[in-house]
Amino acid sequence: MRNRSHNVMVRMDDEEYNQFCTNVKESGQTKQAYVTNAVLHVPVMPKEELEEVQKISQLMADENRQLRGMAVNLNQMTKRLHTFGEIPQIKELHGLEQMLQKMREESERPWQLIRLLLSRQKATAD
Repeated sequence: MRNRSHNVMVRMDDEEYNQFCTNVKESGQTKQAYVTNAVLHVPVMPKEELEEVQKISQLMADENRQLRGMAVNLNQMTKRLHTFGEIPQIKELHGLEQMLQKMREESERPWQLIRLLLSRQKATAD
């Protein structure tokens, strides 16, 4: 657990405070988490956007899992076919495997960025 030993007092007029409270409510965070995120330059997003990003992250994770399974299956088929020499189109299988690997690599970076964003939101929302 963090040791937060410093207290900060900020003065606001009614309009600023009302806007602050609105922003905190929309974010779904506590006032402390909202201010801490802002100070640390962590993007503070409304609760609905955060939920949408979480859904996208889950979809990308599922897609990544499916691609990994397809690549494993394709690799197993390739090895078996290569071992027994049953099908002459082994180059096509290797091409498919490379295409799947490329798709997986292309989706990996955005997925990592989304997970990083979500982990920062969760870590500072405590």
